Amino acid sequence: MIKKLSALFVACLISLAFVSCNKEEPNIEPQIAKNTILVYMVATNTLSGFDYMDMQEMMIAAGNIDLSRNNIVIYHCSKQSNPKLLKITKNKEVVQETVLKEYDDTYESLDPMRMREVVSDVRHLTPANNYGLVMWSHAMSWTPAKISANNTATPSYFGDDYGKHMDIDVLANALPDDVFSYIWMDCCYMSSIECAYQLRNKCDWYVGYPTEILSNGMPYNLTIPYLTGETIDLVGAANATFEYFKYSSDKNSQFCTIAVLDMSKIEALATATKNIYQGFKPIDTYGLQKYSRGAQGPYYDLGHYARTVAEANGTTDYIDEFNKALNDFVVYKNATDKFLNFKIEKENFSGVSTHALMQDASPNEKYYFSLDWFNAVYDVILDY
Repeated sequence: MIKKLSALFVACLISLAFVSCNKEEPNIEPQIAKNTILVYMVATNTLSGFDYMDMQEMMIAAGNIDLSRNNIVIYHCSKQSNPKLLKITKNKEVVQETVLKEYDDTYESLDPMRMREVVSDVRHLTPANNYGLVMWSHAMSWTPAKISANNTATPSYFGDDYGKHMDIDVLANALPDDVFSYIWMDCCYMSSIECAYQLRNKCDWYVGYPTEILSNGMPYNLTIPYLTGETIDLVGAANATFEYFKYSSDKNSQFCTIAVLDMSKIEALATATKNIYQGFKPIDTYGLQKYSRGAQGPYYDLGHYARTVAEANGTTDYIDEFNKALNDFVVYKNATDKFLNFKIEKENFSGVSTHALMQDASPNEKYYFSLDWFNAVYDVILDY
Protein backbone atom coordinates (compact mmCIF):
# COMPACT_ATOMS: atom_id res chain seq x y z
CA MET A 1 0.00 0.00 0.00
CA ILE A 2 1.06 3.59 -0.60
CA LYS A 3 0.61 6.35 1.98
CA LYS A 4 -2.01 8.96 1.06
CA LEU A 5 -3.56 10.28 4.31
CA SER A 6 -2.52 12.97 6.75
CA ALA A 7 -0.80 12.07 10.01
CA LEU A 8 -3.25 14.26 11.96
CA PHE A 9 -6.28 12.39 10.64
CA VAL A 10 -4.68 9.04 11.39
CA ALA A 11 -3.80 10.18 14.93
CA CYS A 12 -7.43 11.12 15.54
CA LEU A 13 -8.56 7.70 14.37
CA ILE A 14 -6.04 6.00 16.66
CA SER A 15 -7.45 7.84 19.65
CA LEU A 16 -10.99 6.92 18.66
CA ALA A 17 -10.06 3.27 18.19
CA PHE A 18 -8.58 2.97 21.68
CA VAL A 19 -11.72 4.46 23.24
CA SER A 20 -13.94 2.00 21.41
CA CYS A 21 -12.16 -1.18 22.54
CA ASN A 22 -13.99 -3.27 25.15
CA LYS A 23 -12.53 -6.40 26.72
CA GLU A 24 -14.88 -9.27 27.46
CA GLU A 25 -14.59 -13.01 27.89
CA PRO A 26 -15.90 -14.93 24.88
CA ASN A 27 -19.01 -17.08 25.17
CA ILE A 28 -18.25 -20.67 26.08
CA GLU A 29 -20.57 -21.95 23.34
CA PRO A 30 -20.79 -19.24 20.68
CA GLN A 31 -23.63 -19.44 18.22
CA ILE A 32 -22.88 -20.53 14.68
CA ALA A 33 -23.14 -17.50 12.43
CA LYS A 34 -23.77 -17.40 8.71
CA ASN A 35 -20.50 -15.58 7.93
CA THR A 36 -17.22 -14.92 9.69
CA ILE A 37 -14.78 -12.47 8.12
CA LEU A 38 -11.23 -12.68 9.48
CA VAL A 39 -9.03 -9.68 8.71
CA TYR A 40 -5.41 -10.70 9.34
CA MET A 41 -3.89 -7.27 9.89
CA VAL A 42 -0.11 -6.88 10.21
CA ALA A 43 0.59 -3.16 10.73
CA THR A 44 3.99 -3.15 12.42
CA ASN A 45 5.42 -1.27 9.46
CA THR A 46 4.96 1.97 7.53
CA LEU A 47 1.21 1.33 7.31
CA SER A 48 0.83 1.89 11.04
CA GLY A 49 -2.13 4.22 11.53
CA PHE A 50 -3.99 3.07 8.43
CA ASP A 51 -4.97 -0.03 10.40
CA TYR A 52 -7.05 2.09 12.79
CA MET A 53 -8.64 3.92 9.90
CA ASP A 54 -9.74 0.63 8.33
CA MET A 55 -10.97 -0.69 11.67
CA GLN A 56 -13.17 2.37 12.01
CA GLU A 57 -14.57 1.66 8.55
CA MET A 58 -15.40 -1.87 9.72
CA MET A 59 -17.20 -0.47 12.75
CA ILE A 60 -19.23 1.84 10.52
CA ALA A 61 -20.25 -1.14 8.39
CA ALA A 62 -21.07 -3.17 11.50
CA GLY A 63 -23.64 -0.58 12.54
CA ASN A 64 -25.71 -1.45 9.48
CA ILE A 65 -25.57 -5.26 9.44
CA ASP A 66 -26.89 -8.10 11.59
CA LEU A 67 -24.01 -9.05 13.88
CA SER A 68 -25.95 -12.00 15.26
CA ARG A 69 -25.51 -13.67 11.87
CA ASN A 70 -22.21 -12.13 10.82
CA ASN A 71 -18.88 -12.01 12.65
CA ILE A 72 -16.25 -9.40 11.83
CA VAL A 73 -13.01 -10.53 13.48
CA ILE A 74 -9.62 -8.80 13.32
CA TYR A 75 -6.25 -10.23 14.22
CA HIS A 76 -4.56 -6.91 14.97
CA CYS A 77 -0.76 -6.81 15.06
CA SER A 78 0.12 -3.19 15.85
CA LYS A 79 2.99 -1.09 17.12
CA GLN A 80 0.99 -0.09 20.19
CA SER A 81 0.55 -3.47 21.91
CA ASN A 82 0.84 -7.24 21.64
CA PRO A 83 -1.41 -8.77 18.99
CA LYS A 84 -5.09 -9.19 19.83
CA LEU A 85 -8.01 -11.03 18.32
CA LEU A 86 -10.87 -8.53 18.20
CA LYS A 87 -14.52 -9.00 17.39
CA ILE A 88 -16.76 -6.10 16.42
CA THR A 89 -19.89 -6.20 18.57
CA LYS A 90 -22.89 -4.07 19.52
CA ASN A 91 -23.90 -3.14 23.07
CA LYS A 92 -27.25 -1.32 23.10
CA GLU A 93 -26.63 -0.27 19.50
CA VAL A 94 -23.17 1.08 20.36
CA VAL A 95 -20.58 -0.55 18.10
CA GLN A 96 -17.38 -1.54 19.88
CA GLU A 97 -14.39 -3.84 19.68
CA THR A 98 -14.41 -6.81 22.04
CA VAL A 99 -11.12 -8.56 22.80
CA LEU A 100 -11.52 -12.29 22.27
CA LYS A 101 -7.90 -13.17 22.95
CA GLU A 102 -4.54 -11.52 23.60
CA TYR A 103 -1.40 -13.14 22.25
CA ASP A 104 2.09 -13.16 23.73
CA ASP A 105 5.35 -12.93 21.81
CA THR A 106 5.93 -16.68 21.57
CA TYR A 107 5.42 -16.43 17.83
CA GLU A 108 5.68 -13.52 15.42
CA SER A 109 2.58 -12.67 13.42
CA LEU A 110 4.16 -13.99 10.22
CA ASP A 111 5.17 -17.27 11.82
CA PRO A 112 3.07 -20.17 10.49
CA MET A 113 2.43 -21.34 14.05
CA ARG A 114 0.82 -18.01 14.94
CA MET A 115 -1.28 -17.95 11.77
CA ARG A 116 -2.52 -21.49 12.38
CA GLU A 117 -3.29 -20.58 15.98
CA VAL A 118 -5.32 -17.55 14.94
CA VAL A 119 -7.33 -19.46 12.32
CA SER A 120 -8.05 -22.19 14.87
CA ASP A 121 -9.12 -19.60 17.46
CA VAL A 122 -11.43 -17.90 14.97
CA ARG A 123 -13.10 -21.17 14.05
CA HIS A 124 -13.61 -22.02 17.73
CA LEU A 125 -14.63 -18.59 19.05
CA THR A 126 -16.64 -17.34 16.07
CA PRO A 127 -17.92 -20.44 14.24
CA ALA A 128 -19.77 -19.89 10.99
CA ASN A 129 -21.11 -21.67 7.94
CA ASN A 130 -18.87 -19.55 5.73
CA TYR A 131 -15.42 -18.09 6.36
CA GLY A 132 -13.71 -15.31 4.45
CA LEU A 133 -10.11 -14.18 4.90
CA VAL A 134 -8.72 -10.70 4.25
CA MET A 135 -4.91 -10.35 4.32
CA TRP A 136 -3.87 -6.82 5.29
CA SER A 137 -0.25 -5.59 5.16
CA HIS A 138 2.51 -4.87 2.67
CA ALA A 139 3.18 -7.41 -0.07
CA MET A 140 5.38 -7.85 -3.14
CA SER A 141 3.73 -10.66 -5.12
CA TRP A 142 6.17 -13.60 -5.31
CA THR A 143 9.30 -11.42 -5.50
CA PRO A 144 12.15 -11.94 -3.01
CA ALA A 145 12.47 -8.98 -0.66
CA LYS A 146 16.24 -8.86 -0.64
CA ILE A 147 19.36 -10.73 -1.55
CA SER A 148 21.38 -11.82 1.45
CA ALA A 149 25.14 -11.69 1.83
CA ASN A 150 25.55 -15.23 0.48
CA ASN A 151 23.63 -14.31 -2.69
CA THR A 152 20.46 -16.23 -1.81
CA ALA A 153 16.91 -14.95 -2.02
CA THR A 154 14.91 -13.99 1.06
CA PRO A 155 11.31 -14.16 -0.17
CA SER A 156 8.70 -11.60 0.82
CA TYR A 157 5.32 -12.79 -0.29
CA PHE A 158 3.00 -11.37 2.31
CA GLY A 159 3.46 -9.05 5.26
CA ASP A 160 5.98 -6.87 7.03
CA ASP A 161 6.26 -7.42 10.78
CA TYR A 162 9.14 -5.19 11.89
CA GLY A 163 11.06 -6.32 8.81
CA LYS A 164 10.03 -9.98 8.99
CA HIS A 165 8.29 -11.45 5.94
CA MET A 166 6.39 -14.57 4.94
CA ASP A 167 7.22 -16.36 1.71
CA ILE A 168 4.61 -17.86 -0.55
CA ASP A 169 5.25 -21.50 0.32
CA VAL A 170 5.13 -20.81 4.03
CA LEU A 171 1.86 -18.91 3.73
CA ALA A 172 0.29 -21.71 1.69
CA ASN A 173 1.38 -24.26 4.27
CA ALA A 174 0.14 -22.10 7.16
CA LEU A 175 -3.41 -21.77 5.83
CA PRO A 176 -5.77 -24.77 6.00
CA ASP A 177 -7.29 -26.31 2.90
CA ASP A 178 -11.03 -26.05 2.24
CA VAL A 179 -11.90 -23.56 5.01
CA PHE A 180 -12.12 -20.13 3.39
CA SER A 181 -14.63 -19.47 0.65
CA TYR A 182 -12.54 -16.49 -0.43
CA ILE A 183 -9.24 -14.80 0.23
CA TRP A 184 -9.04 -11.06 -0.42
CA MET A 185 -5.48 -9.76 -0.62
CA ASP A 186 -5.82 -6.16 0.55
CA CYS A 187 -2.19 -5.43 -0.23
CA CYS A 188 -0.05 -4.57 -3.24
CA TYR A 189 0.61 -6.72 -6.32
CA MET A 190 -1.24 -9.84 -5.18
CA SER A 191 -3.45 -10.46 -8.23
CA SER A 192 -0.60 -12.57 -9.52
CA ILE A 193 -1.00 -15.97 -11.14
CA GLU A 194 1.98 -17.21 -9.15
CA CYS A 195 0.34 -16.18 -5.87
CA ALA A 196 -3.12 -17.43 -6.78
CA TYR A 197 -1.81 -20.79 -7.96
CA GLN A 198 0.18 -21.31 -4.79
CA LEU A 199 -3.07 -20.77 -2.83
CA ARG A 200 -5.30 -22.75 -5.18
CA ASN A 201 -6.36 -25.20 -2.45
CA LYS A 202 -6.97 -22.51 0.17
CA CYS A 203 -10.07 -20.77 -1.19
CA ASP A 204 -12.82 -20.95 -3.80
CA TRP A 205 -12.46 -17.30 -4.83
CA TYR A 206 -9.51 -14.95 -4.80
CA VAL A 207 -9.47 -11.14 -4.96
CA GLY A 208 -6.39 -9.02 -5.50
CA TYR A 209 -4.78 -6.02 -7.18
CA PRO A 210 -2.21 -6.57 -9.97
CA THR A 211 -0.68 -3.15 -9.23
CA GLU A 212 -0.09 -1.47 -5.91
CA ILE A 213 -3.09 -0.39 -3.88
CA LEU A 214 -3.18 3.02 -2.20
CA SER A 215 -2.71 2.91 1.55
CA ASN A 216 -6.34 3.37 2.50
CA GLY A 217 -6.94 0.01 0.81
CA MET A 218 -10.35 -1.57 0.54
CA PRO A 219 -13.17 0.76 1.73
CA TYR A 220 -14.48 -1.65 4.38
CA ASN A 221 -17.53 0.47 5.16
CA LEU A 222 -18.65 -0.06 1.55
CA THR A 223 -17.51 -3.66 0.97
CA ILE A 224 -18.52 -5.47 4.17
CA PRO A 225 -22.25 -5.26 3.37
CA TYR A 226 -21.52 -7.24 0.18
CA LEU A 227 -19.57 -9.81 2.22
CA THR A 228 -22.24 -10.37 4.86
CA GLY A 229 -25.43 -10.74 2.87
CA GLU A 230 -27.45 -13.88 2.23
CA THR A 231 -25.19 -14.42 -0.77
CA ILE A 232 -21.56 -13.30 -0.73
CA ASP A 233 -21.11 -10.79 -3.57
CA LEU A 234 -17.39 -10.48 -4.23
CA VAL A 235 -17.97 -8.80 -7.59
CA GLY A 236 -20.13 -6.16 -5.91
CA ALA A 237 -17.47 -5.59 -3.25
CA ALA A 238 -14.70 -5.40 -5.85
CA ASN A 239 -16.67 -2.93 -7.95
CA ALA A 240 -17.39 -0.80 -4.86
CA THR A 241 -13.63 -0.72 -4.20
CA PHE A 242 -12.88 0.26 -7.79
CA GLU A 243 -15.46 3.06 -7.81
CA TYR A 244 -14.28 4.32 -4.42
CA PHE A 245 -10.91 5.09 -5.95
CA LYS A 246 -11.96 6.04 -9.48
CA TYR A 247 -14.41 8.67 -8.27
CA SER A 248 -12.38 9.90 -5.31
CA SER A 249 -12.54 13.64 -4.69
CA ASP A 250 -8.75 13.53 -4.35
CA LYS A 251 -7.23 13.42 -7.86
CA ASN A 252 -4.07 11.90 -6.40
CA SER A 253 -6.08 8.86 -5.30
CA GLN A 254 -8.00 8.10 -8.50
CA PHE A 255 -6.07 4.91 -9.30
CA CYS A 256 -7.10 1.28 -8.93
CA THR A 257 -6.78 -2.14 -10.54
CA ILE A 258 -8.67 -5.16 -9.20
CA ALA A 259 -9.78 -8.65 -10.18
CA VAL A 260 -11.97 -11.46 -8.81
CA LEU A 261 -10.75 -14.96 -9.69
CA ASP A 262 -12.65 -18.26 -9.78
CA MET A 263 -10.20 -20.76 -8.36
CA SER A 264 -12.16 -23.73 -9.73
CA LYS A 265 -10.95 -22.62 -13.20
CA ILE A 266 -7.26 -22.25 -12.37
CA GLU A 267 -6.14 -25.75 -13.41
CA ALA A 268 -7.75 -25.32 -16.82
CA LEU A 269 -5.83 -22.07 -17.17
CA ALA A 270 -2.60 -23.83 -16.17
CA THR A 271 -3.17 -26.48 -18.87
CA ALA A 272 -3.87 -23.86 -21.53
CA THR A 273 -0.81 -21.86 -20.47
CA LYS A 274 1.42 -24.95 -20.58
CA ASN A 275 0.38 -25.51 -24.20
CA ILE A 276 1.40 -21.93 -25.04
CA TYR A 277 4.73 -22.22 -23.20
CA GLN A 278 5.93 -25.47 -24.78
CA GLY A 279 9.36 -25.03 -26.31
CA PHE A 280 9.65 -21.81 -24.31
CA LYS A 281 12.36 -19.26 -25.04
CA PRO A 282 12.64 -15.93 -23.17
CA ILE A 283 11.09 -12.94 -24.95
CA ASP A 284 11.79 -9.23 -25.07
CA THR A 285 9.50 -7.62 -22.49
CA TYR A 286 9.62 -4.16 -24.06
CA GLY A 287 6.07 -2.96 -24.73
CA LEU A 288 4.36 -5.51 -22.49
CA GLN A 289 1.64 -4.18 -20.18
CA LYS A 290 3.41 -3.71 -16.88
CA TYR A 291 1.97 -3.31 -13.40
CA SER A 292 4.77 -1.59 -11.53
CA ARG A 293 6.23 1.90 -11.65
CA GLY A 294 9.71 0.92 -12.82
CA ALA A 295 10.86 1.28 -16.42
CA GLN A 296 10.68 -2.51 -16.77
CA GLY A 297 8.68 -5.13 -14.84
CA PRO A 298 8.89 -7.12 -12.76
CA TYR A 299 5.12 -7.73 -13.06
CA TYR A 300 3.49 -8.01 -16.49
CA ASP A 301 -0.03 -8.77 -17.66
CA LEU A 302 -0.53 -12.54 -17.95
CA GLY A 303 -2.69 -12.40 -21.05
CA HIS A 304 -0.42 -10.00 -22.93
CA TYR A 305 2.66 -11.98 -21.94
CA ALA A 306 1.26 -15.39 -22.92
CA ARG A 307 0.04 -14.17 -26.31
CA THR A 308 3.45 -12.58 -26.98
CA VAL A 309 5.18 -15.85 -26.05
CA ALA A 310 2.87 -17.74 -28.41
CA GLU A 311 3.69 -15.41 -31.30
CA ALA A 312 7.44 -15.65 -30.63
CA ASN A 313 7.54 -19.41 -30.10
CA GLY A 314 5.07 -20.58 -32.74
CA THR A 315 2.29 -21.80 -30.44
CA THR A 316 -0.44 -19.45 -31.68
CA ASP A 317 -2.78 -22.41 -32.31
CA TYR A 318 -3.39 -22.46 -28.53
CA ILE A 319 -4.24 -18.76 -28.09
CA ASP A 320 -8.01 -19.21 -28.38
CA GLU A 321 -7.96 -21.99 -25.79
CA PHE A 322 -5.84 -19.82 -23.51
CA ASN A 323 -8.05 -16.75 -23.92
CA LYS A 324 -11.16 -18.78 -23.03
CA ALA A 325 -9.50 -20.28 -19.95
CA LEU A 326 -8.33 -16.85 -18.81
CA ASN A 327 -11.77 -15.30 -19.32
CA ASP A 328 -13.40 -18.14 -17.36
CA PHE A 329 -10.88 -17.67 -14.54
CA VAL A 330 -11.26 -13.89 -14.24
CA VAL A 331 -14.92 -13.27 -13.38
CA TYR A 332 -14.46 -9.53 -12.78
CA LYS A 333 -11.72 -7.07 -13.62
CA ASN A 334 -11.45 -3.32 -13.76
CA ALA A 335 -8.77 -0.68 -14.01
CA THR A 336 -8.46 3.05 -14.24
CA ASP A 337 -6.87 4.38 -17.44
CA LYS A 338 -3.56 4.70 -15.66
CA PHE A 339 -1.99 3.86 -12.34
CA LEU A 340 0.16 6.69 -10.99
CA ASN A 341 2.83 7.12 -13.68
CA PHE A 342 1.96 4.42 -16.25
CA LYS A 343 -0.95 3.64 -18.54
CA ILE A 344 -3.28 0.66 -18.35
CA GLU A 345 -4.16 -0.51 -21.86
CA LYS A 346 -7.63 -2.05 -21.59
CA GLU A 347 -7.03 -4.44 -24.50
CA ASN A 348 -4.01 -5.82 -22.62
CA PHE A 349 -5.52 -5.81 -19.13
CA SER A 350 -6.44 -9.29 -17.92
CA GLY A 351 -6.46 -8.38 -14.22
CA VAL A 352 -3.73 -10.91 -13.48
CA SER A 353 0.03 -10.40 -13.47
CA THR A 354 2.89 -12.79 -14.13
CA HIS A 355 6.68 -12.95 -14.15
CA ALA A 356 8.55 -12.85 -17.44
CA LEU A 357 10.85 -15.86 -17.21
CA MET A 358 14.48 -15.03 -17.93
CA GLN A 359 16.01 -18.47 -17.33
CA ASP A 360 19.14 -17.08 -15.74
CA ALA A 361 20.95 -18.10 -12.56
CA SER A 362 19.99 -15.07 -10.47
CA PRO A 363 18.72 -15.70 -6.92
CA ASN A 364 15.34 -14.26 -7.87
CA GLU A 365 15.02 -16.61 -10.83
CA LYS A 366 16.16 -19.63 -8.84
CA TYR A 367 13.50 -18.87 -6.26
CA TYR A 368 10.89 -18.59 -9.02
CA PHE A 369 11.80 -22.11 -10.16
CA SER A 370 10.52 -23.43 -6.81
CA LEU A 371 7.01 -22.04 -7.26
CA ASP A 372 4.11 -24.32 -8.16
CA TRP A 373 3.11 -22.19 -11.17
CA PHE A 374 6.54 -22.52 -12.77
CA ASN A 375 6.51 -26.28 -12.31
CA ALA A 376 2.97 -26.56 -13.67
CA VAL A 377 3.36 -24.60 -16.92
CA TYR A 378 7.01 -24.48 -18.03
CA ASP A 379 8.90 -27.35 -19.65
CA VAL A 380 12.32 -25.68 -19.71
CA ILE A 381 15.43 -27.64 -18.77
CA LEU A 382 17.42 -26.01 -15.96
CA ASP A 383 21.20 -26.38 -15.91
CA TYR A 384 21.63 -25.04 -12.35
